Amino acid sequence: MQLVQLQQSLPDFQQRGLGVAALSYDSPAILAEFAQRKGIQFPLLPDPESNYLKAIGLRNDEATGLGKGVAIPAILYLNPQGIVQEVFFEESYRDRPTPASVLGSLFPDTLSATTQVSAAGAEVRLSQSDSRVTLGSRFTLTVELDLPEGLHAYAPDAQDAVGVALDFTQEPELVVESVDYPPGHSLEVFGQQMPVYEGKVRLRATVKIDSQGEWRKSLKEPRPLTIKAGLTLQTCTDQVCHPPAQVPLEWTVELVPLDLERSPDELQHKP
Repeated sequence: MQLVQLQQSLPDFQQRGLGVAALSYDSPAILAEFAQRKGIQFPLLPDPESNYLKAIGLRNDEATGLGKGVAIPAILYLNPQGIVQEVFFEESYRDRPTPASVLGSLFPDTLSATTQVSAAGAEVRLSQSDSRVTLGSRFTLTVELDLPEGLHAYAPDAQDAVGVALDFTQEPELVVESVDYPPGHSLEVFGQQMPVYEGKVRLRATVKIDSQGEWRKSLKEPRPLTIKAGLTLQTCTDQVCHPPAQVPLEWTVELVPLDLERSPDELQHKP
């Protein structure tokens, strides 16, 4: 599924001037059949003996049986000189970051904006890395606050104040792995130093579609999933604080079943 997602995100990578390729322990025949079946338009590099994977430290030497020689799941970001700048490792082939979320980590402004609302004098913009996900997809949801000049909000670690907080509604399909808040800067408020946000502030949530729960058995056809959250926000000027606001937020993604189709039997790996 990740290679299909990478194909879907290919124009966004190319718009950033990035080339894309995938290295696999599969044979040339398997990769050629897969590329034709799925419409893959970037290079799929066969490494059936896993020599190149070993040379770059990505061969899984603990795998046995049909998995022997398989790659450690990873995405590498290289500069034009071929020097690795970032590595995104995962323990599982099923639970992995989507290519669009990786691109969003490198270039946050590539995330697709979805909704804009006003609350407590601030503009709140929502964005997401992906619109289409499957079991195990790890992707990004963001909330950007735009606080006009003269207005501030308290960071989550502010004492004796209502700090910004993003809380997700529990859904069986969704695992909220983390919510990252940027550090606030110190501002004197009513005679004491407080951590606050001013200007543009981006909150970043990493979420995953659960690949283990019982709900997955019911996913037979693509269907929408609405992800709900609440943003706690209190804004202040240097003279007055507005009442705390609870802002309802929503993102929508399309859930698609895992693609279990395999290459013809004569091309598949044999014990």
